[in-house]
Amino acid sequence: KPGFAPWQGKVQVRAEESLALRAQLAPMAEAASPKPAQEETAAAPASAPPPAAEPPSAAPAQAEQRPSSAARGATGRGGSKSWHDAIRHQLVSDFDSNASGSLDLRQEIQSIPCPVLLSVESSYQTGGLAVDMIHLYGFDGSDAPANTLGITPSMRGYAYDRMKGCGLRTGP
Repeated sequence: KPGFAPWQGKVQVRAEESLALRAQLAPMAEAASPKPAQEETAAAPASAPPPAAEPPSAAPAQAEQRPSSAARGATGRGGSKSWHDAIRHQLVSDFDSNASGSLDLRQEIQSIPCPVLLSVESSYQTGGLAVDMIHLYGFDGSDAPANTLGITPSMRGYAYDRMKGCGLRTGP
């Protein structure tokens, strides 16, 4: 989209399944008008070549964008079982590159854009819980059930570092 940095990502489409691709776009630094980042819906054929540039790094300021597809699909109050199940399903659907049913690889965690993580955290906060999402789901080393938000226990420490780098809350 003119005025926005190129977006690149991996997409997995299964037979007899439709897919709506929504990419978080970041304004280019040299863009004349200060347009806010927008979601773009695109249906690219599998044979389309990926953009040459790497996806832009996300800054915590992008948390004010529209919710990601993961957060928009959530039902129930942030932190509820129905909310968790919806977020888990969407994150795994969007970023499970090895089709294992969970996020169990570093590259899967790294492929989650910061605006998505920030949007999930923002959606979580609608539940009004007194504990940060990172602590409730055990990313800070506290105890939590297996596969919280679709991330395996072996990847929690890596996910914690990624979340901190994206600007998610890590404590009071």
